[in-house]
Amino acid sequence: MDLANTLAAQVDSARHLPLLQQPLLNWCEGDAMARLLDELATTLGDEPLAELAYELAEKLRSRLGPMPGYDPQAMLAAVLASVERRLNLDTPPGAS
Repeated sequence: MDLANTLAAQVDSARHLPLLQQPLLNWCEGDAMARLLDELATTLGDEPLAELAYELAEKLRSRLGPMPGYDPQAMLAAVLASVERRLNLDTPPGAS
């Protein structure tokens, strides 16, 4: 409980400080940290530290944004092209 109070006080006191201008983590490292914070929040249940872990995970995710190279349209196009190729392979020649 002392750890939760100390961490909460540290986070609250730092809210007025300017944000870092350059990232200290790459996207994969940041995502791993957010997942660890989520797991901590789930494990701790209703503890105050769980709420803090969840809040920090959400804040980190919002700063990270989507994964670099994440393009839903390109992903959909690739899946549709694959399905179309499979359908064309399964169709016997001359069949419509």
